Amino acid sequence: EVSRGGVIQSIIGSGTVRGVDEVRIVSEVEGTILSSPFSLGDAIEEGSLLVEVDSVLQELQMREAEKLLESAEIDLTAVERRFENGSASRAELLRARSTADGARTRLRAAEKAYGDHFIRSPISGRVASREGGLSRGNYITRGTTSS
Repeated sequence: EVSRGGVIQSIIGSGTVRGVDEVRIVSEVEGTILSSPFSLGDAIEEGSLLVEVDSVLQELQMREAEKLLESAEIDLTAVERRFENGSASRAELLRARSTADGARTRLRAAEKAYGDHFIRSPISGRVASREGGLSRGNYITRGTTSS
């Protein structure tokens, strides 16, 4: 049977709200914080910058690794030509290849070290927590939680 009644205007309750996907973001580097452009409750997209840590040294190391790789590849090309003409030994060719491979590895490591200074969100969502010390000029250490 259908009858008339009052409409409930609000419902009050208490509890804990949790996200479907939650991540804890931890710094892999240490250094001076240059920026931390997010606040508690902000909506962020995957890949959004959360913390930028000073990366001058890592950028210089990356540029140096790029130049070393360029040099190693030029040397390898020259040794390969000499090897084809019979004026370089197999050992020289292997050394040149090894040097170029090592330079590629050093460049990848330098690029990762540089990239780690830009802490980004791995998912889209809302910021549920923020460490108090994440302010410009503060020093962040490895293992510090960003959000």
